[in-house]
Amino acid sequence: MAASHRRNDPAPRATRGRRAGTFDLKNQDPNKVYKWVFLAIDEMGVDYMMGLDYETEKMSKDGVQLVGKSRLKMGEEIVRQGYQLMSTSKDNAEDIRQFGPQGDTGQDEADRIMKKIITKRGGSDPLRGIGLSPRHASVENEIEAPYLDMEPG
Repeated sequence: MAASHRRNDPAPRATRGRRAGTFDLKNQDPNKVYKWVFLAIDEMGVDYMMGLDYETEKMSKDGVQLVGKSRLKMGEEIVRQGYQLMSTSKDNAEDIRQFGPQGDTGQDEADRIMKKIITKRGGSDPLRGIGLSPRHASVENEIEAPYLDMEPG
């Protein structure tokens, strides 16, 4: 009879890797939405976000700050590892999500398109569970893999 082996797993660790906390913020305004914008691109970069009424954030005593040590001085724009911190009001961020940057590509438009695709008569979207009968709506986590029993060779 083979000796039983007990697993010796390592202690759990942060799943964000070595850079855990690099982009964490403190003193966030609850009425704002914050985004880190990559500086090395022109498309959808800082200028684009400013066009959507986002503002660059600056270090201030009472405002948003980086968690941990920072070499930034008060009044300097918050930049970390090639990303600029920007913010906008929650209302503006919700408008962009709902209607899109140009007013015709947001969630409302996606919902309108889906209503055309998924009708009440027979249309379905299995990934979102739309249009499925209860007997088809459950997902089983089973795999049939006969090759697992095969000998290497």
